[in-house]
Amino acid sequence: MYKEKILLGALHIAISIIYIVISAAICGILYSFDFFDGKETPPQIIHVTGAVLSFFLFLISLCGITSGIGTMHNNQFSNIITLILGCVDLIFIPIGTAVGIYTIWVFMKNDISRNKPNHDKKETVINENELPDYHHVSSPIIDSISSREEECSE
Repeated sequence: MYKEKILLGALHIAISIIYIVISAAICGILYSFDFFDGKETPPQIIHVTGAVLSFFLFLISLCGITSGIGTMHNNQFSNIITLILGCVDLIFIPIGTAVGIYTIWVFMKNDISRNKPNHDKKETVINENELPDYHHVSSPIIDSISSREEECSE
């Protein structure tokens, strides 16, 4: 299971680097239209949409890098974030979908194996006659309590 989490963390780091490159490409393409003095410039809504999309990808990629590093170090909090990012990655076809499915599979496999009942073990029944007798054990605390009880009862 540990090797699968290391692979999962590395996959999230790799796909996050791809998202950063795509985000930079979107910004570069949208804002390079102003560089060329062509007559047709894209409408303002394309700039706004591109900026929002680029920011969204950049934010997901930063979360993916940090959660990938945490998952590689088996940090429980980053495992939760990695699972959430795996569900978000399902949107990004085809690579993100594969990473998202693998993320869900790794964490579901971990959850199922943790909650799987073990039928090989026999249930232990405790008999009262088999319990050890601890009445002969003495300690300074128990002795002081019992001596105070004797004093109060007199």
